Amino acid sequence: IYFFVPPDHPFDFATRSSPPSFMVVVEPRPLEAGADPPPAAYDLHIAPKQGGMWSGTKVFHHGVGFNAWAVSGFHSWGAAVERETQWTAKISLTSRTAYDTKLRIYIEDSTIQHLDKIGDAGQCSFGKSWEQFNIRHQGRQHQVLTYTYYIGHFLLMVGLSCLGLVGWKFMQGGDGSDVFRRVVTIKFFTQDLMQQGLILAYLYSWYNDGGLRCQLCLFDVQHCDDEYAFHFGNLVLIGCTLFSSVCNQLLISAKNKKYYDEDEEVLVCFVRTAMLAASVLPFTTGILTMQSHLLRLGPWSIMAAGCLCAMGWIVVFCVVCLPICSFLDEDF
Repeated sequence: IYFFVPPDHPFDFATRSSPPSFMVVVEPRPLEAGADPPPAAYDLHIAPKQGGMWSGTKVFHHGVGFNAWAVSGFHSWGAAVERETQWTAKISLTSRTAYDTKLRIYIEDSTIQHLDKIGDAGQCSFGKSWEQFNIRHQGRQHQVLTYTYYIGHFLLMVGLSCLGLVGWKFMQGGDGSDVFRRVVTIKFFTQDLMQQGLILAYLYSWYNDGGLRCQLCLFDVQHCDDEYAFHFGNLVLIGCTLFSSVCNQLLISAKNKKYYDEDEEVLVCFVRTAMLAASVLPFTTGILTMQSHLLRLGPWSIMAAGCLCAMGWIVVFCVVCLPICSFLDEDF
């Protein structure tokens, strides 16, 4: 359905989706040819006509420039019914414009037959999924996953190169401890940290309530099933990545002594724990900042991630910020 109306002019439309689920696209356009004013701000009001099943229900959105919203009612507007629903809508400009403005409005009714399945999938939001697919051409998640795919292949080549270098040095014989330390350090900064970020990008882009999996659910009911982010395959990937990240523990070795006093043992344990927390800092930070319903972690898992995250940021502050502050204090 297409409208071209001035601001504050009501317009009516009808939908046949059951429950009501449709998308509204608004595009403010100046009447003067060749004019290029700044994007206009506006308020969108939608309500069912009086006498309908959902009378009294109102939908409000505020937008600037070109925008699209998915309006869905399967969570709060009652059971589905097989009949047409009449709507009335109005758009009011909230910003001053130097040109007379009219509004292009597109109404797209949903023809999806499994709307109830999308609603039953607690991980997916029909509105966000449809908006991401329409206004952003499969959304930012598709682009993020594409970059993740290519960067992951590059990091795989980096890891294989490091492994080959260590193996070659081992076959040559001699003391390869210096080479091993350098390779582990380079691998940590060029592969392990980036790979943790890639895993977080994958988890968010695929399992987000408007992510690519939920966008596929719009077209294929098989993707509407509830899927746990930390299933066996993902756990293997995450475990291998974190294990590779903490390989820097091999760079620390206590002095070869027959007896160690209690203070030395506590110090070695503290240093190793601090290195572990700093090594997995990107992953623990991402886990804590993601939506809780996305990962569905237990309280003990969240507590452990929080402790490691806090310790990791303290280590980063001590290693990076304190020397800088000390240097500035000496100069000034």
